[in-house]
Amino acid sequence: AKELAEAKMPEVGIEVIDSLSVGVGVLLPAIKASRVASRDMNLDEVTKYVTSMLPLVTGFTAQDTLFYVDKGGRVHEARPWVEAEAASSFRSIIESDASTGGKVKPVARAKTMAQILERIVEITKERAGGKKLNGVIAHARAPERAQRLKEMLLSELTFGWLHVAEVPAAPAIHRGRGFIDLAFCEARD
Repeated sequence: AKELAEAKMPEVGIEVIDSLSVGVGVLLPAIKASRVASRDMNLDEVTKYVTSMLPLVTGFTAQDTLFYVDKGGRVHEARPWVEAEAASSFRSIIESDASTGGKVKPVARAKTMAQILERIVEITKERAGGKKLNGVIAHARAPERAQRLKEMLLSELTFGWLHVAEVPAAPAIHRGRGFIDLAFCEARD
């Protein structure tokens, strides 16, 4: 893809960076890259900045079922939870970021989405260690859930910015309608 883009736009510099993440875990570094690039940094400086921040990004997904992740071949270490979910209904929080090597790992589970949102806030608070954060919440046709999570996070933590975005239909195919993604990292700008 890089070679095709460079052939069509030779005047544009392009770097490929493995975010070791999916969804909003990719969006957060892209937003940060855009912000630092607007400060007149060159491509090498922006690449270095983004590469240095990737290990600091945490990416969670909360969904009603792991069925779609499993069918898409992306379940990795959450396989036992897929099997347990079939026997008893629960919702999951999974993580995929640099700390997991880009693989899906189970983090927490609960019976209700309200409990899942509470766990996301608790875990985020633990991992933040009192530091100011930047973050992005993404959702697939779940604006109320996304807004509720934002309110809960802002009441417990300090954010430089926390954006909410609705994703197109394609991610919902792999994660199911109604999922919520949260990506955050220490505010460094």
